[in-house]
Amino acid sequence: MKIIIRRRFVEPPYLKFTLTILAIIISLIISMLIIYATASIPPTKFLYSIYSGLIDPSTLRYLIPLTLSGLGLILPYKAGVWNIGSEGQLLAGAIATTYIALYILPKNIVGYIGIPIILIASVLAGGGYALIAGYLKAKFNLNEILSTLMLNYIMIGLGNYLVYGPWRGETQYGYPRTDIIPNQLWINPIQFGGINVNPVFIPTIIIVAAAMHYLFKNTRIGYEIKVYGLNPDAALHSGISKTKIILVTMFLSGALAGLAGAAEILSIHRQLIRVQDVSAGYGYMAILVTWLSRMDPLATILSGYLVSALIASGYTLQIIAGLTIGAVNLFVGGLLILTTALDFLLKYEVKLKW
Repeated sequence: MKIIIRRRFVEPPYLKFTLTILAIIISLIISMLIIYATASIPPTKFLYSIYSGLIDPSTLRYLIPLTLSGLGLILPYKAGVWNIGSEGQLLAGAIATTYIALYILPKNIVGYIGIPIILIASVLAGGGYALIAGYLKAKFNLNEILSTLMLNYIMIGLGNYLVYGPWRGETQYGYPRTDIIPNQLWINPIQFGGINVNPVFIPTIIIVAAAMHYLFKNTRIGYEIKVYGLNPDAALHSGISKTKIILVTMFLSGALAGLAGAAEILSIHRQLIRVQDVSAGYGYMAILVTWLSRMDPLATILSGYLVSALIASGYTLQIIAGLTIGAVNLFVGGLLILTTALDFLLKYEVKLKW
C-alpha cells in the first residue's frame, strides 16, 4: 500500500466546513474519554454540559470579548502577520477605560458623552499597543509572535501593579481593585426575548463582521492584505507597501481587542480588578475563534458563540461533576490542535494506492 500526497490547486469549498465539524467531533470524543478515564464522569453528563452551554444565556457574556478579539485577529492573520497579543491589547483597552472613567472625565458627565470618549480611548490604547509590535516587525523584521507574546506580560504586570498600588480603591477595603466607575458610564444589558443582551457591543460585533466581510470582498486595502498574506514578495513587486499592511492590520487588530477590554469594564466589572480576572485568557482563546472560522468574518460570530458555549459548559461541569475549568482548557486546546492539523487536508489531497 502506498500513501500518495498531492498538493491541491483549488481548495474544495465544502472542505473547510467539513474539516471544522470533524475537528469539533473528534475533540469532543477525545475530551469525553479523557474526562471519563480520569474523573469517572459519564459521557451523558459531559454531553449535557455541552448542551447546557449552547443554550445558556450567559454564553452571550463571553461572546463579546472572544468575538471582538477574534475578528481583530483575522486582519493580521490574513496578511500573514501573527498577532498573539490580543490578551495584552484587551488589557490595554481595559486600563485606558478605567483611567478615563475615574481620573479624566468629570464625575457628573452624562453617559452619551462619556461612553463614546471612553470607547475611543480604549480603541486607541489597544491599537497603539499592537502598533509597538507592528512597528518592530515592519522596521526591523522582529518576529511578531515573540514581541506580541512578551508584550502581553508587560501589560499584565502593569495592570496588577495599578490595582495593587496607586489605583487601589479607597472604598474597596484593601482589595486589589479600583473604585467603581460612575454608574452613568455603565452599559447595562436589556431584555430581549428573556435574554440579557448588551445593547452596544452585540450590534457592534455584527457591524464589524459585516464591514470586514465587505472590506475583503470589495476594497483595495482588503485585496492588498490578502495578496500580501499569500505572497509577500509578489505583493512588494506589485507596489503594495509592507509597512502599510503590517501597521494597518496590527492597529485595527489591537483596536478591536481594546474595545473588548472596554466591554469588560463598562458592562461586567464596573472597575479594574486583577487582570487575570479581567481577561481570563480571552485573548488566547480568540485565536481558536479565528482559526475555527477559517478567517471568515461572518463565520467568526458562530465560532465565537461555540467557544463561548464551551466556557459556559465548563462552569456547568464544575457544578454537576466537580471538575475545574481545566476541563474546558482540555477541549479548547485539543480543538485548536486538531483544527490546525486538519488544515493539512485543505492544501493536500491524500490517497491510498494498493
